[in-house]
Amino acid sequence: MLLTTGLLALVLVLVTVGVSVAGVHLDRKRLADLADSAALAAADAVDPGAVYGADAVPPTESGGLALDDDAVRRAVEEHVQTRAALATAGGGSGGLVEVVVTSAGSPDGVSATVTLEARSRPTLISWATRPWSDGVPLHATATARAW
Repeated sequence: MLLTTGLLALVLVLVTVGVSVAGVHLDRKRLADLADSAALAAADAVDPGAVYGADAVPPTESGGLALDDDAVRRAVEEHVQTRAALATAGGGSGGLVEVVVTSAGSPDGVSATVTLEARSRPTLISWATRPWSDGVPLHATATARAW
């Protein structure tokens, strides 16, 4: 009876840790997806006149479309806020909290680079996962070209 109780306690702790680790991994994937989609939205932040205007130049291997750091930052912040609102409304934000745009800009004028940080709260809290009850820090970086 004592051995069975001990084994049951060990199995429950292992299940708690496994579920929590899987939840943090899924949150890391969600943050990487958010960084990818934010970089894509920022790469679309090209001035429409430069693309559709009468004097528009077709993009070449070296570029042709110019990205502005301020436009990239605005597009990224708007995209992250929109996705956060949709996730909150749909209840699908997972354990991600405190999503912050760490950096957003265009290092070469042709690509948009985005870095996001967030905290992932473990799904199940037990004595084994209590040290991470405040959350596990996560970060993701993504880059997208404007052409």
